Amino acid sequence: MIQMTGRKLLAHIIALIMLSVFFSGCGAPSRITPGEPPQVGRPTVRVLLPFAETHYTIACDGRYIVEGRTSDGGDVTYYCSRPVQIRLLNCLWELSEKEKTVLETQLAHVTFRSRDPDDLLSLDGKPYPGVLVCYLPEHESGPPQIINRVHVEDYLLGVLPPELGERTADEFEAVKAQAVAARTYALSHLGQYPGREYDLRADHFDQIYVGLQTPRSWVKKAVEQTAGEVLRHDGDLIQAYYHSTCGGSTDDIAAVWGKDPRPYLVMADDDTFCAWSKYSAWTETWDAATLHKNLQAYLQTLPDAPFPSFSRVLSMQTAGRTPGGRVQELIILTDQGSWTVRSDKIRWALGRPSTNGPILESARFSLFPEDDESGTLARLTAVGSGYGHGVGMCQCGTIGRARAGQDYREILTHYYSGAEIKKTY
Repeated sequence: MIQMTGRKLLAHIIALIMLSVFFSGCGAPSRITPGEPPQVGRPTVRVLLPFAETHYTIACDGRYIVEGRTSDGGDVTYYCSRPVQIRLLNCLWELSEKEKTVLETQLAHVTFRSRDPDDLLSLDGKPYPGVLVCYLPEHESGPPQIINRVHVEDYLLGVLPPELGERTADEFEAVKAQAVAARTYALSHLGQYPGREYDLRADHFDQIYVGLQTPRSWVKKAVEQTAGEVLRHDGDLIQAYYHSTCGGSTDDIAAVWGKDPRPYLVMADDDTFCAWSKYSAWTETWDAATLHKNLQAYLQTLPDAPFPSFSRVLSMQTAGRTPGGRVQELIILTDQGSWTVRSDKIRWALGRPSTNGPILESARFSLFPEDDESGTLARLTAVGSGYGHGVGMCQCGTIGRARAGQDYREILTHYYSGAEIKKTY
């Protein structure tokens, strides 16, 4: 590697030479600016990747550019063709070569972009389209923030495989429906985290996103055939929520989450279209110890808990149902008093005993308690259907409808009543 330093003039001279080896120089490079408005045509989203390490290797299929901002406000630029390492050291980034040659220290954030848009960057061997930006942790003890700034169409290529799994030719219309729903969700959530460097998280808090780790021809085809299409109601992007399995009926957003009503997020009958899902019917059973542990753990997360702890669950019953058949209230009586858990939060309170921790499959269930000789709850069984919150599109129902010959437009307008599919770009 050839390393050269200097001020803006030297940096411009180096840039004109454009050698095929590494360069470094001080200047004022074009950087990705947090909050920069999306590009006209294909909007850009900023995705927080689920990486929490303090050391990474960045590489690219071809040549790429590294742009850094130092802690004192200076800019540095490197033109690269080989992998580099980036490490969080003393709350700032350090940039080095594979041979451990340190290139820069005390960087506040670092941006990586390929010089050819067809070349992919990789983060610890995992390929990502677009631009990677490494920011410092939001809090001193927190993980660094690795952001993928990517065109929404390329983003969808990394969302559809984990969200829908491997699909067959007769299920292709379901993939197109998922592409439109996921695109709508992404664009309607731009700026949802005020003051943050990202719009979306790459996990269950928003949409699962894995970059281009699992490219599929059917995914690319579905994205291309629906390019720019989104769901709107009265001209506005809808809140395109979706879930795995409704268990026979989707539900009303106001009843499930207590949010403002949406005319397109109401109960929709799914008949038997999601009956093929392994979650169309399920049974969970808690013994007294597991039930106490789960409920006690949930109670301690409540800022307004009616009491700090309890020793025994005396009884438990449900009250009310949502339009889609989910439990509206779970009333828990303990030796210290009673409290009520409502709607979708019931899933967090009960947990899932079969897998020791994750939330219950759905709130669409019936309870069957068993008491011991003293009248204390000894065993509780829930017989239920569905997986997820139940609001919006049922993914397994979407696949079932595609198998039955429905096209993606028919599918989407069934689950999002009154919404229209519009081509935005």
